[in-house]
Amino acid sequence: MIGGNCSNFILFYYKDLQTIIATITEDKVTELFCMADDFYKYFDTITEKYTMKYDNKMPTSVSALT
Repeated sequence: MIGGNCSNFILFYYKDLQTIIATITEDKVTELFCMADDFYKYFDTITEKYTMKYDNKMPTSVSALT
């Protein structure tokens, strides 16, 4: 009788532990996506600031290159 109650307790404890781990994991995944989003917002700003702009004007003659 005691062994059966003990195994039920372990089973309930295991299910509770799974629920807690799932919640923590879900929160961590959300936090990770927020951190990645913040990084890419900053990265895009810095990249735009320090990247050379494409000039559509191409030289039409060799003399324009010298």
